Amino acid sequence: MHQFVVDFAILLTAALAAVLVAVRLHLSPTVGYLLAGIIAGPGAWGLVGQSASMVLLAELGIAVLMFFIGLEFSWSRLMAERRSVFGFGGAQVALTATLAGALLQLWAGLDLLASLIIGGALAMSSTAIVHKHLIEREESATRFGIASTGALVLQDVAALALLGALAVLAGPGGHAGEGAGVSQLVVGFAALAAVALLARPTLGRLLALAARTRSNEVFLITALAILLAAALGAEKVGLSLPLGAFVVGVILAESDFRHQLEEEIRPFRDLLLGIFFITTGMSLDLGATLSQPLVVLAGAIAIVLGKFVLVWLIALAQGQAPRDRVRSALLLAHCGELSLLLLGQATIGGALPVAWGQPLLSMVALSMILGAVIVHFSPYLTAMLARSAGEEVDHTGEADSRRATSGLTRHVILVGCGTKGRTLAQALEASGTPYVAIERDYECFKRARSEGLNVIFGDGQRKALIEAAGLDRASALVLFVRRPEAAARLLHDIGRDESRGCAIIASCRDSSSVEALLAAGATYVFPESLAASLALAREAMRAAGMAEAEVDACIRTLRQTWIPAEGLLEHTPVRI
Repeated sequence: MHQFVVDFAILLTAALAAVLVAVRLHLSPTVGYLLAGIIAGPGAWGLVGQSASMVLLAELGIAVLMFFIGLEFSWSRLMAERRSVFGFGGAQVALTATLAGALLQLWAGLDLLASLIIGGALAMSSTAIVHKHLIEREESATRFGIASTGALVLQDVAALALLGALAVLAGPGGHAGEGAGVSQLVVGFAALAAVALLARPTLGRLLALAARTRSNEVFLITALAILLAAALGAEKVGLSLPLGAFVVGVILAESDFRHQLEEEIRPFRDLLLGIFFITTGMSLDLGATLSQPLVVLAGAIAIVLGKFVLVWLIALAQGQAPRDRVRSALLLAHCGELSLLLLGQATIGGALPVAWGQPLLSMVALSMILGAVIVHFSPYLTAMLARSAGEEVDHTGEADSRRATSGLTRHVILVGCGTKGRTLAQALEASGTPYVAIERDYECFKRARSEGLNVIFGDGQRKALIEAAGLDRASALVLFVRRPEAAARLLHDIGRDESRGCAIIASCRDSSSVEALLAAGATYVFPESLAASLALAREAMRAAGMAEAEVDACIRTLRQTWIPAEGLLEHTPVRI
């Protein structure tokens, strides 16, 4: 136990240094974890050796990751984006797995099923790297963003089946032939699905009981117990820990506790997933890799180029715009964390010979490092590679935006239709004021649409979509700001135009963003924290018996005191 603590401390120190370097270089922290494991592991400096405890923690990390993927797995979203998921994503996984599997069977002489599983592993891309990039650049609602996300969703689902198949191959049935292995896999999935359906009401009641205690500790322990029980149950029926965690995540995604589960378990996911990447790096034999560096480098480049060309051809067949298909191909050209997991499991289980497993793991790890760089610079690379396509940029939602605002003048454009956006939209609806709302979150979009609101699905923080909504004819543009820097970037893109006659109103969380938003071109800025405090103060003064005129004067004074530079002046617009 003492040695485990020492090893763990060494790995955490190495991970901290490597992740700091990766973040400074604008790379994914995943790259830092991998490098820390490679350098500190037995294949390089040998500071830390592999241990059963570390491997168990890594497997729990993947189980928690798959639990989170299950929580984000929405059947309604899957159906809404079925063309991207089943068309684009399905073709990408199937073709990559088939071609890579055929090459492996030809060169390595692997069994057909094992070849397809390894080919499927190479088809995976990094959800952590791509999803984070799209969110940070506010591009998840673009055509290439939706296509890439759809492919990642399909990859996650395919990885579950591959994990189950590897569990079967590694077990007693793995030596009974491919037919018996497939039968065992089908029986295992059927048993897991049946147990999940029967347990669904019980899980909801357990979480409700834990929530009623009003104790975060009780809720967290209950959630972790459910996760571990499902993971162990899947292992008992011949599948894998991550598969059981994914299934219970899908079940709980439909409950009222989805967001609380994400917040409570997120720290465990980040820590355990980091350990998984570190142990993966430790499993790489740096000596063997350096003994044939050209082979590993050539293999990694071949993976990236091969996946780029394949994704580009699929996007072309689907009719994506030139820039969109280049961007999609750049985002998905590398391998991901599930590739490392599948190849590691295949090597441990004997489906992949060690002589092939080590070089492939090194190639995949290197492709992730290259992929992190490519994804970061993908906007610039796209501009270079698709220069012949001119300035064509085809963002999703523009046609819907034009149709929704056709014939409207002096209307209000709402960017965001969450809780606050829906409230404002309902007020405008009740008053007869023309408006259109733009929402990028599909669940919020569906809820607003079900309430009869005039809402379209798209990324409202893109200039082209705002202009398509009739910005030049609008009376007001209302921004519900989550990330002030993104809103400021949009306002800079739109630019100040006094002749346009459109007031730009921004609602931000606190007063720290007021100056930046006003400088970027906002006409009015409403900090939610200040507005809520003033509203409470107003009601408290009224309850104390203060006259309405005195209440108004006091609130005005407080507002000018807290933000004097933007206080209420009778001859200027209200900015707070």
